[in-house]
Amino acid sequence: MLKVNGRLIDVPYSGLTARVNFGQDIVDTIRVNQLDVPVYINTSGIVKGLPDPQDDTIYIASRLVAEYVRRPDVLCPNKAPGHVDRDSYGRPRSVDSLLAYE
Repeated sequence: MLKVNGRLIDVPYSGLTARVNFGQDIVDTIRVNQLDVPVYINTSGIVKGLPDPQDDTIYIASRLVAEYVRRPDVLCPNKAPGHVDRDSYGRPRSVDSLLAYE
């Protein structure tokens, strides 16, 4: 849900959910409370569920998808401090803007 200038805007859901599936490689282990914890990096990724660009269409996806594809038509909710309205339990209710990764 977007809330801009006090107005709530309900963005229609396409029925698709875009995801990035990453391969991972272990790069290190760190010692935490006497346990060895593996540290991985994400390697190549495959995006699933994201349509090709279309004229006059934007896609609102997760930050991970938007940052990975870096397309001008793929945006994510701006959850930076000061841009998200949260309920009394801290759960996001709305944001006031979208974020681009180009």
